[in-house]
Amino acid sequence: MNRLLYILFFLFISCDNTSKIKLIDIYYLPNDTTTQTPVDCSSLYGDWKPELQNHKINKNKTLKNIEYLLTHLNNEVEESKNLSQDVRIRCMIHFKNKKTDTLCLGESFDTYLNGQKVQDVPELFSLLKKELDYENSYKRIKPLPR
Repeated sequence: MNRLLYILFFLFISCDNTSKIKLIDIYYLPNDTTTQTPVDCSSLYGDWKPELQNHKINKNKTLKNIEYLLTHLNNEVEESKNLSQDVRIRCMIHFKNKKTDTLCLGESFDTYLNGQKVQDVPELFSLLKKELDYENSYKRIKPLPR
C-alpha cells in the first residue's frame, strides 16, 4: 500500500501544469521605430519611457510556452567583437521564486538574457511578437499634443 501511495504522489508532482513564471512585464518600442543610435537593454526602459508601450503576460498557457522556449536559449555567450545591442523589446520575467530575469530582443534578431548575448530562438520571437501584436504596434502610437 505504501508503494502505491509513493507512486501516486510522484505522478501527482510530475504532472504539474503550472508555469514557474509568475508574470512577464514587457516594454517595447513600436514596430519600425528608427533611432539614430543603437538602443541597449537598460536604456530601453528609462531613456525611452515616453515612447514605450507596455504589455503584461499572466496567462498560464502562454507562460508555460515561453518557459519551454526559454530552456532552448543557448546560454553560452556568442563570441563577437561587435556586441553593440540594438533592442526593441525588453521582457522582465518574474518567477514565482522571486527571481527576475531580463530578456531583450531586437526587432528581427539578437537576444540577450541578463545582459549576455545568447543564440536566437525564432519560435520565442514569434510567440512574443504575436502576443504583443507587434506588427500593428505602430498604429497604437498616440499623437503628440499640439
